[in-house]
Amino acid sequence: MAELKACKVCNISREKHYGLAVTSLDQLKIKGGEALGFRPSASVSVVLEVDGTIVEDEAYFMCLPANTKFMLLHADEIWMHSHQVAGGTAQPCRKSTDLEVDGKDTVDGFESWRSLAGQLRQDLASIILMSEADLQSLIDVPCSDLAAVLDFSQQKTQVLQDTLQRMLDRREEERQSKELLRLYLKAMERESTWDPQEDSRDIF
Repeated sequence: MAELKACKVCNISREKHYGLAVTSLDQLKIKGGEALGFRPSASVSVVLEVDGTIVEDEAYFMCLPANTKFMLLHADEIWMHSHQVAGGTAQPCRKSTDLEVDGKDTVDGFESWRSLAGQLRQDLASIILMSEADLQSLIDVPCSDLAAVLDFSQQKTQVLQDTLQRMLDRREEERQSKELLRLYLKAMERESTWDPQEDSRDIF
């Protein structure tokens, strides 16, 4: 079995971030594209999120450290620095499934981020009780919008969103570790039930 490689993916606007465990660059494109909502038939290119370096060589991909962050792009998209996106050069896109129900924002059926921000304003410790979907919704909110609701400075709000992203990444890493441990224990269980004498009888 090929070794799993932990990595992160985001879209061009950096609104969506996901942690993945993949065995190859092709699998990164497939799983990352699914996570980011790309069409299965879409042509996807991979670049390093930090500087836009194109990643198209399997050996180079495997040499990159764990938890490297990649940006997945459609054929007509070009990597831009985060400050260009923040400055309005690229407009973050909200998914077509975003709805407004009873005057409140609802993203993919999850609780309104404004309600979550209200909880944080009252008690920052409520972060630890939030689901991964809750954390992701707060990370995806434009920093200026979240700062306005929290009554924080944008700098303080950015620190908060970075902290939420680290929490989300840590939860993903813990889940992957548990899955790897489960697979290892399952393999050991199969090995412990293997009878070499039974195999030798089959041969003769």
